[in-house]
Amino acid sequence: DSQDQLRSAVAKINQFGEHIQKYNLEVRSDARNLNDPGLEAQLYQQLEGLSEGVDFKLVRADDGSVTVNLGGQTPLTIGGSLFPISLDVSGTGAVIRDWQGHDVTGQIEQGSLKAGLDYQNTYLPGVGEDLNRLASTLADSVNAGLAAGVDQNGNGPTTDLFRYDAAAGAAGSLQVNNLNPSELAAASAASAGLATVLLAQ
Repeated sequence: DSQDQLRSAVAKINQFGEHIQKYNLEVRSDARNLNDPGLEAQLYQQLEGLSEGVDFKLVRADDGSVTVNLGGQTPLTIGGSLFPISLDVSGTGAVIRDWQGHDVTGQIEQGSLKAGLDYQNTYLPGVGEDLNRLASTLADSVNAGLAAGVDQNGNGPTTDLFRYDAAAGAAGSLQVNNLNPSELAAASAASAGLATVLLAQ
Protein backbone atom coordinates (compact mmCIF):
# COMPACT_ATOMS: atom_id res chain seq x y z
CA ASP A 1 0.00 0.00 0.00
CA SER A 2 1.43 3.38 -1.03
CA GLN A 3 0.24 5.11 2.15
CA ASP A 4 1.92 2.46 4.31
CA GLN A 5 5.16 3.02 2.40
CA LEU A 6 4.89 6.75 3.04
CA ARG A 7 4.26 6.16 6.73
CA SER A 8 7.33 3.91 6.83
CA ALA A 9 9.46 6.56 5.10
CA VAL A 10 8.33 9.23 7.58
CA ALA A 11 8.98 6.92 10.54
CA LYS A 12 12.52 6.16 9.32
CA ILE A 13 13.29 9.86 8.88
CA ASN A 14 12.14 10.54 12.44
CA GLN A 15 14.23 7.59 13.69
CA PHE A 16 17.33 9.00 12.02
CA GLY A 17 16.45 12.31 13.64
CA GLU A 18 16.35 10.64 17.06
CA HIS A 19 19.84 9.21 16.56
CA ILE A 20 21.17 12.58 15.41
CA GLN A 21 19.55 14.23 18.43
CA LYS A 22 21.32 11.68 20.63
CA TYR A 23 24.63 12.57 18.99
CA ASN A 24 23.99 16.26 19.64
CA LEU A 25 23.31 15.62 23.30
CA GLU A 26 26.52 13.59 23.58
CA VAL A 27 28.79 16.27 22.09
CA ARG A 28 27.08 19.10 23.95
CA SER A 29 27.49 17.30 27.26
CA ASP A 30 31.23 16.76 26.76
CA ALA A 31 33.31 18.49 24.07
CA ARG A 32 35.81 15.63 24.18
CA ASN A 33 33.20 13.50 22.41
CA LEU A 34 33.91 15.52 19.26
CA ASN A 35 37.20 13.62 19.04
CA ASP A 36 35.50 10.24 19.37
CA PRO A 37 35.85 8.58 15.93
CA GLY A 38 33.23 6.00 16.80
CA LEU A 39 30.66 8.67 17.61
CA GLU A 40 31.47 10.56 14.39
CA ALA A 41 31.13 7.36 12.38
CA GLN A 42 27.70 6.79 13.90
CA LEU A 43 26.64 10.31 12.94
CA TYR A 44 27.69 9.94 9.31
CA GLN A 45 25.98 6.56 9.15
CA GLN A 46 22.74 8.21 10.28
CA LEU A 47 23.19 11.07 7.82
CA GLU A 48 23.81 8.64 4.97
CA GLY A 49 20.64 6.73 5.81
CA LEU A 50 18.69 9.97 6.10
CA SER A 51 19.90 11.09 2.66
CA GLU A 52 18.25 8.05 1.08
CA GLY A 53 14.91 9.14 2.44
CA VAL A 54 14.95 12.89 2.01
CA ASP A 55 17.11 15.84 0.94
CA PHE A 56 18.41 18.04 3.73
CA LYS A 57 20.87 20.77 4.65
CA LEU A 58 23.37 20.18 7.45
CA VAL A 59 24.79 22.97 9.63
CA ARG A 60 27.30 22.31 12.41
CA ALA A 61 27.14 24.63 15.39
CA ASP A 62 30.06 25.93 17.42
CA ASP A 63 29.38 23.36 20.14
CA GLY A 64 29.72 20.52 17.61
CA SER A 65 26.03 19.70 17.40
CA VAL A 66 24.38 19.51 13.98
CA THR A 67 21.21 21.15 12.71
CA VAL A 68 19.35 19.15 10.05
CA ASN A 69 16.87 21.03 7.88
CA LEU A 70 14.72 18.81 5.68
CA GLY A 71 14.37 20.20 2.20
CA GLY A 72 16.82 22.85 3.33
CA GLN A 73 14.13 24.58 5.41
CA THR A 74 12.22 22.38 7.86
CA PRO A 75 14.16 21.57 11.05
CA LEU A 76 14.44 17.93 12.07
CA THR A 77 17.08 18.51 14.74
CA ILE A 78 18.45 21.65 16.34
CA GLY A 79 20.92 21.15 19.17
CA GLY A 80 19.37 18.76 21.64
CA SER A 81 15.86 19.12 20.24
CA LEU A 82 14.00 16.88 17.80
CA PHE A 83 11.21 18.16 15.55
CA PRO A 84 9.52 15.10 14.01
CA ILE A 85 7.52 15.30 10.82
CA SER A 86 4.21 13.54 10.21
CA LEU A 87 2.11 12.23 7.34
CA ASP A 88 -1.42 13.56 6.81
CA VAL A 89 -3.69 11.64 4.42
CA SER A 90 -6.99 13.02 5.70
CA GLY A 91 -7.52 15.09 2.55
CA THR A 92 -7.40 14.32 -1.15
CA GLY A 93 -3.62 13.83 -1.20
CA ALA A 94 -0.68 12.98 1.02
CA VAL A 95 0.76 15.91 2.98
CA ILE A 96 3.95 16.12 5.04
CA ARG A 97 3.59 18.32 8.12
CA ASP A 98 6.26 19.71 10.41
CA TRP A 99 6.15 19.51 14.18
CA GLN A 100 3.81 22.51 14.28
CA GLY A 101 1.40 21.02 11.74
CA HIS A 102 2.45 23.22 8.82
CA ASP A 103 2.33 21.75 5.30
CA VAL A 104 5.94 21.35 4.13
CA THR A 105 5.30 18.89 1.29
CA GLY A 106 6.58 21.29 -1.34
CA GLN A 107 9.97 21.53 0.38
CA ILE A 108 10.74 17.84 -0.18
CA GLU A 109 12.57 17.46 -3.48
CA GLN A 110 14.53 14.20 -3.32
CA GLY A 111 14.70 10.76 -1.74
CA SER A 112 12.25 7.94 -1.16
CA LEU A 113 9.85 10.32 0.58
CA LYS A 114 9.62 12.49 -2.54
CA ALA A 115 9.11 9.39 -4.71
CA GLY A 116 6.31 8.20 -2.44
CA LEU A 117 4.63 11.59 -2.48
CA ASP A 118 4.79 11.78 -6.28
CA TYR A 119 3.29 8.30 -6.57
CA GLN A 120 0.47 9.07 -4.15
CA ASN A 121 -0.32 12.61 -5.31
CA THR A 122 0.42 12.50 -9.03
CA TYR A 123 0.56 8.98 -10.46
CA LEU A 124 -2.39 7.40 -8.65
CA PRO A 125 -4.84 10.26 -9.38
CA GLY A 126 -3.80 10.13 -13.04
CA VAL A 127 -4.49 6.40 -13.24
CA GLY A 128 -7.84 6.93 -11.54
CA GLU A 129 -8.81 9.59 -14.06
CA ASP A 130 -7.88 7.29 -16.94
CA LEU A 131 -9.94 4.43 -15.50
CA ASN A 132 -12.93 6.70 -14.92
CA ARG A 133 -12.71 7.96 -18.48
CA LEU A 134 -12.50 4.43 -19.86
CA ALA A 135 -15.44 3.19 -17.77
CA SER A 136 -17.69 6.14 -18.60
CA THR A 137 -16.86 5.95 -22.32
CA LEU A 138 -17.68 2.25 -22.42
CA ALA A 139 -20.94 2.68 -20.52
CA ASP A 140 -22.08 5.69 -22.53
CA SER A 141 -21.24 3.99 -25.85
CA VAL A 142 -23.15 0.83 -25.03
CA ASN A 143 -26.11 2.74 -23.62
CA ALA A 144 -26.24 4.96 -26.71
CA GLY A 145 -26.12 1.94 -29.00
CA LEU A 146 -28.95 0.22 -27.17
CA ALA A 147 -31.00 3.43 -27.08
CA ALA A 148 -31.24 3.28 -30.87
CA GLY A 149 -32.58 -0.27 -30.84
CA VAL A 150 -35.67 -2.19 -29.76
CA ASP A 151 -36.30 -5.26 -27.66
CA GLN A 152 -37.77 -8.52 -28.93
CA ASN A 153 -41.26 -7.00 -28.73
CA GLY A 154 -40.32 -4.02 -30.84
CA ASN A 155 -40.28 -1.59 -27.92
CA GLY A 156 -37.59 0.99 -27.33
CA PRO A 157 -35.53 0.80 -24.12
CA THR A 158 -36.78 2.43 -20.92
CA THR A 159 -33.68 1.71 -18.84
CA ASP A 160 -29.97 1.91 -19.68
CA LEU A 161 -27.89 -1.23 -19.38
CA PHE A 162 -25.14 0.54 -17.41
CA ARG A 163 -25.28 3.20 -14.72
CA TYR A 164 -22.58 5.01 -12.75
CA ASP A 165 -22.05 7.98 -10.47
CA ALA A 166 -19.92 10.52 -12.30
CA ALA A 167 -19.18 12.45 -9.11
CA ALA A 168 -17.93 9.34 -7.33
CA GLY A 169 -16.02 8.11 -10.38
CA ALA A 170 -17.29 5.78 -13.08
CA ALA A 171 -14.59 3.14 -12.51
CA GLY A 172 -15.63 2.55 -8.92
CA SER A 173 -19.39 2.98 -9.30
CA LEU A 174 -20.15 1.31 -12.66
CA GLN A 175 -23.04 -1.16 -12.33
CA VAL A 176 -25.31 -3.17 -14.60
CA ASN A 177 -29.02 -2.47 -14.21
CA ASN A 178 -31.23 -5.42 -13.44
CA LEU A 179 -32.79 -6.11 -16.86
CA ASN A 180 -34.39 -9.24 -18.24
CA PRO A 181 -32.87 -10.49 -21.51
CA SER A 182 -36.16 -9.69 -23.26
CA GLU A 183 -35.78 -6.04 -22.25
CA LEU A 184 -32.44 -5.57 -23.99
CA ALA A 185 -32.91 -3.34 -27.02
CA ALA A 186 -30.27 -5.20 -28.98
CA ALA A 187 -32.16 -5.33 -32.28
CA SER A 188 -32.61 -2.71 -34.97
CA ALA A 189 -36.09 -1.37 -35.52
CA ALA A 190 -36.11 -2.98 -38.98
CA SER A 191 -35.50 -6.43 -37.56
CA ALA A 192 -37.44 -6.45 -34.30
CA GLY A 193 -37.40 -9.81 -32.63
CA LEU A 194 -34.33 -11.00 -34.56
CA ALA A 195 -31.87 -9.43 -32.09
CA THR A 196 -29.55 -7.87 -34.63
CA VAL A 197 -26.74 -6.70 -32.40
CA LEU A 198 -26.03 -2.99 -32.51
CA LEU A 199 -22.95 -3.07 -30.33
CA ALA A 200 -20.41 -3.34 -33.18
CA GLN A 201 -19.62 0.33 -33.30
